[in-house]
Amino acid sequence: MDDIVEFPTRFGLNSQMAINNVCIDTSTIGKYKLYPFINGLSDHDAQLLILGNWGGGKKERKKRKTEKERKKEKECHTDIKRKINKYTIADFQWKLNHETWEQVFDGNDNKIFNSFLHIFLRIYYSSFPLTQVKSKMNQNPWITLGIIPSCKYKRELYKELQNNNNATLASYYIDNSKILSVVIKAKGMEHKLILNSHNKVKTTWDIINKESGRNKNRSEIQALKAEGKKITDQQTVAETFNEYFVAITENVNRQSKNNLINDDNDNMDSHTHFMEQAFNKPYPSMECKCTTTKETEPIIKSLKTKNSCG
Repeated sequence: MDDIVEFPTRFGLNSQMAINNVCIDTSTIGKYKLYPFINGLSDHDAQLLILGNWGGGKKERKKRKTEKERKKEKECHTDIKRKINKYTIADFQWKLNHETWEQVFDGNDNKIFNSFLHIFLRIYYSSFPLTQVKSKMNQNPWITLGIIPSCKYKRELYKELQNNNNATLASYYIDNSKILSVVIKAKGMEHKLILNSHNKVKTTWDIINKESGRNKNRSEIQALKAEGKKITDQQTVAETFNEYFVAITENVNRQSKNNLINDDNDNMDSHTHFMEQAFNKPYPSMECKCTTTKETEPIIKSLKTKNSCG
């Protein structure tokens, strides 16, 4: 016995299940056909099983699918969607207007809500039944939403040129076709570049920055003059920068010590000399007072939260 249901038979808000499966003995029954039977009134769909032998008659052989047709079917996939158009919307509105809603006004809040939801969903499911929609799988995922209307516009121009000998229109069609072909070729190349990249995120951002004009031309340092010598070797340039920034703290400390020595020698240009002239009185002493969580909590809560780090 083999299970033959390969499509979902129950639909939820965020899930699909293939329950209520059908099992048959395919070795003895032979050929069969199985279709979903959508009623639109429940979340369970029925299955329609047709047993028979579609053998070797001429008419039946003509009905057999060719290899090309089977390939087409593989390229298509079936979506389950609700039928929503102006007629079903009008039917939905009419049913809502003619509903009595008597059960909604009786009971507590939970009962009222459940009654309303039950009536609303019953009308919704009956007005917008589930249908199967076959759509062709996108074999070219690099085709953007901008290319699709451009191709459609190109076809419209081509149809118009069939019955029109306007030279201006023909020239415009040729220019439009050239631009569109260049765009399609570029999109395809960028898509292949992303697929073949080891770091797809970086490659994607490189393409985005290139198309948006954000690429910055970084000029490398060709030479560096340090201590009166010109350095052109890139490795030596990097080591010179590294030595400078590693020793910068020692140089700052050495400079501050020299400033203190100059201050002791009554240097009139030092910053401490100007501070002593501006504040000739002694600084008041600072005292730290104890505090409690009762005082600090309101202060912390009054601060506005931000998304910045640190």
